[in-house]
Amino acid sequence: MSELDYLNEPQCMKHGARWRARFQQLMNILRAKFTKQYFHKVGEAICTCGPDDDIFRFLPEKIQEKRIRKSKDTRWAELITDEVADECYKYFDNYIETNFDKTKDEYGHLKDILHVLKERGQLSSRLNSANRFLYVFYKFDKDKDTSLLNPPPEPPKKEEVKDGVKEEPMTPAVPLEKLDMHLKSLRPEDVGNFIGKKGIHIRRLLKEKQGSKITMGKEEGHVKIEIEATKEDLQEIKDRLLQREALVNQARRQHEESVRQYNEMMGEPSSMDYQSAEESMDLQEYDLLLTEKDCRDKLKEEFLKNKNVSDIRAIDLLVIKGQMELREISNIWKQRNHVMMYFKDTWNAKPSDFLSKFYEGHQ
Repeated sequence: MSELDYLNEPQCMKHGARWRARFQQLMNILRAKFTKQYFHKVGEAICTCGPDDDIFRFLPEKIQEKRIRKSKDTRWAELITDEVADECYKYFDNYIETNFDKTKDEYGHLKDILHVLKERGQLSSRLNSANRFLYVFYKFDKDKDTSLLNPPPEPPKKEEVKDGVKEEPMTPAVPLEKLDMHLKSLRPEDVGNFIGKKGIHIRRLLKEKQGSKITMGKEEGHVKIEIEATKEDLQEIKDRLLQREALVNQARRQHEESVRQYNEMMGEPSSMDYQSAEESMDLQEYDLLLTEKDCRDKLKEEFLKNKNVSDIRAIDLLVIKGQMELREISNIWKQRNHVMMYFKDTWNAKPSDFLSKFYEGHQ
């Protein structure tokens, strides 16, 4: 194929490398014409990409199925005849002449795009992407018809007919079985990590298990799970729940081991008792204008900021940061201004009115 033939080969205006920039410019100029509801549907409606295009193999599977269904759409062949294509071209050209000022850039851009489409052979076939766009614009502007902006309907499923009577396909009801499980090694405080945020791990487990159901509760201090599923799915669900329990317990053991190793490295007792470090702190060494109650209230406030944290990894990080802060303050490695940074939110606001400024000595 010569370079001239390649340039004149019809391409999809939405995705074609030689036309998508012009199409975007065209839609930006006509943005006020198409309402927000239909603006983003125009590109998909006029798309002519199919399984033979290079871009097709890079698309997700769902998009590929959608494109294949669109490539079999017969509505365009029935609607766009050669006479209709010529009429749509003249209608769009007349729309540009009557609705845009010839001294403005928009008029020149639209006329240039229309001219290039015709010169490069994009209007040579009535089923090309460019002719689809002109027809969509013609129907939208003249008749307010938006039917082509919707995807083609899926073909109806064939119904079996026997002796003149339609036979409804019967789906046999699969009996469900129940199973009770006790996860004795799972701690109640780890249930949140077991089910995940908003139950994401349980929902993934039941995603392809039709009719299956999992109910969690507590019995004699242990986590109890009731499973309701088919006989084929019951064992799989049980095995995956046991695997999830093992993962959560492993994460808990790693958390406790990392805390123990850190305490040994820092020379702290494994019980994480920091009473000795707290007693060794003397407020007078920092010359703070604060009472012991003020400091304890600030410590409590910092703890409550993270009361909703449930991720073990985040808890590990916060514990280590707290240990570092405590050691640095107790060993006087921090300066007074570093300690007072914790109290910046409790400073009194600067006076704004005249009397308050006068009392504070600013006036």
